[in-house]
Amino acid sequence: MDAGDIQVNVIDDIDYECLAKDWQALQLCADHRFFLSWYWIKSWLHSFPINPVLLKATLNNKVVGLALFCKNNEKKLRFFKTDCLILQESGEPDYDQQWIEYNQFLLDKEHRQICFNAIIDELVRLHGWDEFHIGVVESSTVAQMQDALKLPYLIKWQTRAHWIDLNEIRDKHDNFIASLSRNARSQIRRSIKLYEKQSPIKIHHADNLDNALALFDELAPLHIKRWGSGYQQSGFANPLFVNFHKNLISDCFDKGRIDIIKISTQEAPIAYFYNFIYQNRVYFYLSALTYSSDNKLKPGLVGHALCIQHYLDKGLELYDLMGGGEDYKDRLSTYHDDYYRVAFQRPRIITKVESLLKRIKNAL
Repeated sequence: MDAGDIQVNVIDDIDYECLAKDWQALQLCADHRFFLSWYWIKSWLHSFPINPVLLKATLNNKVVGLALFCKNNEKKLRFFKTDCLILQESGEPDYDQQWIEYNQFLLDKEHRQICFNAIIDELVRLHGWDEFHIGVVESSTVAQMQDALKLPYLIKWQTRAHWIDLNEIRDKHDNFIASLSRNARSQIRRSIKLYEKQSPIKIHHADNLDNALALFDELAPLHIKRWGSGYQQSGFANPLFVNFHKNLISDCFDKGRIDIIKISTQEAPIAYFYNFIYQNRVYFYLSALTYSSDNKLKPGLVGHALCIQHYLDKGLELYDLMGGGEDYKDRLSTYHDDYYRVAFQRPRIITKVESLLKRIKNAL
């Protein structure tokens, strides 16, 4: 069996009721992360005015591969534009601020490689695109795509990603804090003592949907204060971002896929965390912290340590800090990888010039 045995159809007029059934059936036999679950994809489709194209792969009338692409264009060198095909994103910054991670095709794991090849073959046959954009993806996905497409790529964004193997911590240490370096242990324990001088630290996990949505609203001002209210700063300044996540929370919370946590003392909040839980894995999506002039208070480190211990006690397997090269992630994590946004470029004069100028700039 090879890619030629897979039939790939390009569908412009998507039957979303049929897509929902196909996607949910396929994810049961596909290796994927939360961002390729129907929870995320459904919220994306319902929250933004987008019109994607569906690539649907079948083998003997069984759906074995699905991928959604949006068409857009990108300005190059001020005066030129390239036509772009973008995987599971729109190409419009306001519509993409929620940032999909672990992006890929959704593939039946039994036929993963030949199905991947068949979708790539169909992409190559498609006319009307100069660049294929994909992100955020692991380094292995970039290598796999380049090997299949046989095209050069431009790195549009790069960061380090981090995760913590909770099974490993559980096997080797009595608790999470004990697994850290001496300096990190000292900072977290000292910070907890300082917070608890006046009252104990309380950890509250949203216990119903209304509470989850209320906490989501409650953390927004702190997030905006930290990241700013301007264009492409805090997502909470973008109503489309907020609407996407409220749709996601409303759909997922009662299914146990969302965990919103408030960590506080009697006096004030210390930190909020917004996490996804899927396939025994925790995805740390964002936090909102109360900062102090006292640099001995570490709201982020304390918050993560308390959350991670909670997930250890619950028997979960991995705490994924995902993309972002912040120093604290290096201090907490046990593993890391490089994550990318890339544009695979067909041989066009403008893309060749852009690539050349980028190499010259990097050499200076």
